[in-house]
Amino acid sequence: MSDNTVSLRNSVAASLIKKVLGIYIAVTIVVTCVQLVIEYFHVKHSIMHDISTMEKTFEAGLAEALWTFDARQLQSIISGMNELSAIVGVKIDNDEGAEIGSTGSILSRKEQVLVTPDGERLTSSSHIFTPLKGMFSHSFQINYNDPLTKGISSTGRATIYSASNVVIDRIKYGFFLILINSAIKVALLWFIIFYFVGRIVGKPLAVLTEAARKMNPANPEFFKIKYSPEEKKLLKAEDELGVLTRTFDSMRNAILERIDNLYRLRHIGEELAVSHEISSTFTRIMTTMKEKFAFNKGLLFLADDQDILRMTACCPDAEHNVPEAGSFQPGEGMAGKAAGKHKVVYLSDPSDFPGEADPSEPLLCVPLTDEDTLTGTMNFFGNSGQFELTDENKVFLQAVARLAVINIRNIQMLKMIEENTRLKQEMDLARKIQTTLLPAKVNHQEIDIEAIMIPADEVGGDFYDILYGEGDELWIGIGDVSGHGVTPGLIMMMAQTVHTAITVHFKYTPREVVSIINNVLYKNVRERLGESHFMTFTTLKYLGEGRFEYAGAHLSLVVYRKKDKICERIKTEGVFLNFIEDISHATVNSYLTLDSGDILVLYTDGLTEAKNSKGELLDIGGFMKIVETHAHEDTEMLRDSIVRDVMKWCDSIRADDMSLVVAKRKD
Repeated sequence: MSDNTVSLRNSVAASLIKKVLGIYIAVTIVVTCVQLVIEYFHVKHSIMHDISTMEKTFEAGLAEALWTFDARQLQSIISGMNELSAIVGVKIDNDEGAEIGSTGSILSRKEQVLVTPDGERLTSSSHIFTPLKGMFSHSFQINYNDPLTKGISSTGRATIYSASNVVIDRIKYGFFLILINSAIKVALLWFIIFYFVGRIVGKPLAVLTEAARKMNPANPEFFKIKYSPEEKKLLKAEDELGVLTRTFDSMRNAILERIDNLYRLRHIGEELAVSHEISSTFTRIMTTMKEKFAFNKGLLFLADDQDILRMTACCPDAEHNVPEAGSFQPGEGMAGKAAGKHKVVYLSDPSDFPGEADPSEPLLCVPLTDEDTLTGTMNFFGNSGQFELTDENKVFLQAVARLAVINIRNIQMLKMIEENTRLKQEMDLARKIQTTLLPAKVNHQEIDIEAIMIPADEVGGDFYDILYGEGDELWIGIGDVSGHGVTPGLIMMMAQTVHTAITVHFKYTPREVVSIINNVLYKNVRERLGESHFMTFTTLKYLGEGRFEYAGAHLSLVVYRKKDKICERIKTEGVFLNFIEDISHATVNSYLTLDSGDILVLYTDGLTEAKNSKGELLDIGGFMKIVETHAHEDTEMLRDSIVRDVMKWCDSIRADDMSLVVAKRKD
C-alpha cells in the first residue's frame, strides 16, 4: 500500500470508533448490568409481595383442612398453590414443626427436596433432579376461627417457596429488549461516528494529505499551487481544521519559497562560476533581482584601498538614479549607513530621506562583506514598491551577496594571477636576456679572469662586462641599476649595449665611456621613459704590466695584496648615472696596479648586503675576510668559494642579484 494512502482500518474515523465505541459499549454493559440487577430485585420483591398476598387467599382453606384433619383437601390446596407461576413449592408444618404436607421444591432440614405429586421425595444426592438456585420463601401462621367458640386456634405453619429461576423467567424478555436497544444504539453510534467524522475530519485531512503529497520536487506541479474547491473552503473555515489548513498553507508557501530561493542561488552560483568579469557578474545578479523582486536597475560599489566605495558596475549600463553615485564612504547617506552596519536596508519611500535616491523609486541596499570586512555594496532601484523585506528575502539577499563576494574575489584573484603570470613571463624573459648577455670567459695572457652572476627571484639591474675593445684592450665593467623588475633590467641592457659599442669601436678613456653612457641613459630613461632609476657603474681599462685605468662611481674595489695577505679597499669616485645629464666634470680617471699574485675583486651589493637568520648584514668587512680566507686558491675556485660562503651566510636566501668578477695577475 502506498505511503500516501490511508486504509479504512487506520483512518481517523476507525480510530475514533474504536475508542468512542469501546467506551460506549463498556458504559452500556455496566448500565445494563445495573438495570438487570435492579430489575431482578424488583421482580423478586414483586414475587414476594404476590406470595404474601396468598396468605389471605389460602389461609382459611388450609386452616379448615388442618382443623378437620382432611389430608386430601390439604394436599389439593397446596398442589393448587404450587401450580401458580411464582411458586415452586409449598410446605405445611404442625405447631410442633413437623412436616405434615408438602409439594414441589422445598427445603427440609436445610436440604432441597423435590416432592412429587405422588408424594415421592427426591433429594439432590439422588441425581434425578437438578436443584433450584437462589430459593427464597415466605412463611405465615395458619389460624382456625372456630365458629362455635368464636376462638382462634393455631393449626400449623405454611411456607411458600420461590426461586431465582422464576425471577429470571420473568425478566428475560426485558433483558432481551435491553440488549436489542443497546445494540441498536451502538450501531447507530458507529454509523454516526464513521459517517460524520469521516466527512468532517477525514475528508479535510485527505485534502491536506493530497496537498502535502504534491510537495515533491519531482512533481511537475511542485511550484504551481492550485487550490481545489475543498482547500478554498478549508482556508475560510474558522474551526481547528481551518487554522490547521491556513498554517499548512503558510508552511507550504514558505517551503516553496525557500526551495525556489535555493534553486535560484544554485543557478546564480553556476552562472557566476563561468563569469570572469565583475560587470557580467553583476548583470547576472541583476537578472535574478528583476525576475524575483522586479528591480530593474542597480549599482555595484566596491571598496578601494582607502575604503571608499566606488561605482564599479551598473545595470543597465550607465543608468542609475542616485545623485553623485560615483563614490561614497561607509556611513555616508542611507546607503553608506547600511553598508557600514553590514545590514540589508530597504527604503520603500525614499522621499522620507531627501538626497538619498530618486523620490519616485524605492531603494534596496545589500552590503557585500568578507569575514566582517566591508568590500562593497549593491543598490537596487526601479521596484514598484511591492517588495517586502521578509526574513526569508533577507536570508536570500545575504546568500546572493556571499556568492557575489566569492565571485568578485575569484575574479580579482584570477586577474592578479594573470597579471603575476604575465609579470613572471616578462621577468623570466628579462632574466633570460640578462643572463644571455653575460660575456663568455675571456682569456688574457697577464690577467686570469673568472665571473659569475646569480639572479634573484625578481629581476634586478646587475651586470658585468668583460671584453676586448679597440686595439685589443681589455675592458672590465660592473654596475647595478636601482630597484627590481623589468625596467631596471632594460636600463642595465641599455648600459651594457652602449658600453660594448663604445669600447669596441672607439678608443676612449674610462672617464669618457662613463660620461657617454650617462648621457644616453639620461635622455632615454629619464626624459623618454620618465623613470628615475639611477645606476652605479665602474669601468676599468687594462694598460698592461698590472696597471688599470678606471672611472665611475660604484662600490669600493677590493684588492687582495699577496705580499701582505690582506685586502685593500679602494673607494670609487664620481656621480651615479642618470642623476644629471652631464657628469663629465665630476668624473675622473683613476689608476691601480696589481703586483704578481694580487687579486682584483669587483662585486655588487647583493653579496655585501646578504643577511643571515638574525638579520645581520655580511657587509664589506665580512666579504673581505671571505676573500682573504680563499685567496690562495686558483681564480675559478676562489670565485666559487666566495659565492658558497656568502650563500651559507644568508641560508641561500637572495634578496638581490649577486654579481662577482675576480681578476688575478698571473705570477
